[in-house]
Amino acid sequence: MKKIILILTLVSFFRVFFATHTELTEDEAYYWVWAQNPDLSYFDHPPLIAYSILISTKIFGNNELGVRFPAILYSFLAGILIFLISGKEIYSVLLALSFLILDVGGVITNPDTPLVLFSLLFFFLMQNEKFLLAGIALGLALLSKYQAILLLPLYIFYLRKNLKNLRFYLSPLIALFIFIPVIFWNFEHQFTSFKFQLHHGYAGSFNLSYPLKYILDTILVLTPPLSLVVVYFAIKKTIKLNNKLLLFMVWFPWIFFFISSFKGRPEANWPCISYAFLPVLISGDYKKVNNKLRDFLLILSYILISLIHLHAIKPFIPLKKDPADRLHGWRSFAEEVKHYADSFEFDLITTNTYQLASELQFYLPGHPYVHALNLGRRENQYTLWNHRVKPIRQFLYVGNINKLFLKEFNTITLIGNVHRGKKIIPLYLLSK
Repeated sequence: MKKIILILTLVSFFRVFFATHTELTEDEAYYWVWAQNPDLSYFDHPPLIAYSILISTKIFGNNELGVRFPAILYSFLAGILIFLISGKEIYSVLLALSFLILDVGGVITNPDTPLVLFSLLFFFLMQNEKFLLAGIALGLALLSKYQAILLLPLYIFYLRKNLKNLRFYLSPLIALFIFIPVIFWNFEHQFTSFKFQLHHGYAGSFNLSYPLKYILDTILVLTPPLSLVVVYFAIKKTIKLNNKLLLFMVWFPWIFFFISSFKGRPEANWPCISYAFLPVLISGDYKKVNNKLRDFLLILSYILISLIHLHAIKPFIPLKKDPADRLHGWRSFAEEVKHYADSFEFDLITTNTYQLASELQFYLPGHPYVHALNLGRRENQYTLWNHRVKPIRQFLYVGNINKLFLKEFNTITLIGNVHRGKKIIPLYLLSK
């Protein structure tokens, strides 16, 4: 255990360095805005990610580390649980640290990280027949992300042995009790969050390319070429039906989203529960691989992940569409917007996307509320916050405009441009 804690601590220190040397992604800023507005739930997800950020920023302040510390802490604890569930097999943790998807979740704050932690905790407690505590863990998983509903069938595996165990039946009821505030919030908001999640990714037309892309995404997020060996061992375990409980935790979420991919493209992170249990499932077999090959694949994965991190901190690889662009330029962008807002004495700044609105609110001095109009965009939390914007004749708008703006506003006047990295973003004076 000491070795694992040392490894995870060293990794956490590196993640703190990353967290403090890059700026927030759009979604991280969005969740931070949620944290400034505590509620029973939110449009896109349940509230645990917002509560986590709220507590963390009270400790570290409204800065990048304050937003990202929950991801670092939850991933540290998840690593310990992976070690314990695997029977204290060190290669389970070494494999988990080699998966790009779990590594990103260890520093970029998002609902998947607490979902992974509490899914692992739920499984660990069920294994040890701590059913009441397992109910609490399941409830926290449900407060993390709606995908936690995929954990419920695990109770079937324990039903036969616990037919007369009252605590076993109380376990899902405890989870439901913890989740009730989210149900109540949805009831108050016409079940808008439930409807969004049911529609999001599952309401498209049949497309055979999506399942193929889903399989490719799986290989990529598990860090090739190691991912090919990982998939091989997972299939081998499945054929032999070794450890049905772990097989269920790996395959059920993955297959669920694979089936849904025929009607819409799932995002690469959606089967995160599967990826968390995968190193536990195969660590014993991977340990038996030829020493040189085994260590080479792990070291190669760590090198690739380290290069990705270093590039994210200070880009050095010329890429047309560089994902690292999302981690830079927001502070200077907000400073330019502030200059225009002060020059024209605007009290309200608006955008058309939750991404720009959230980044501006985080990086503008004093964190003033910035509204997203959502004209021609998908609904989000800002749709529910429309009442916050009092009717005014004119205001500063940051971003591009579309045809819907011509119907909404009498006057649209370009007043300047600001820069976010290489991107040029226009500023307008909008009048009704």
